[in-house]
Amino acid sequence: MFEVNYKDIDGIDCKEEFENLNLAIDRSKVLNKFVTISFDGNELVGKFGVDSVEQGHLPNGDTYNWKKRRI
Repeated sequence: MFEVNYKDIDGIDCKEEFENLNLAIDRSKVLNKFVTISFDGNELVGKFGVDSVEQGHLPNGDTYNWKKRRI
């Protein structure tokens, strides 16, 4: 079982369960929120659905500003 955990617009914790990872990821893309997908003791976290960065911007118009830092 794959659990998608996220907070709704009021900040309330929500959980949905899916039979496979593809369904969980598809739902996460529709939610367009930061989510945690939990399964078999593993977790995938993030906001799914970013396909590309064009001219320094994500598809939703937000600025992409990640920089690699050397240690």
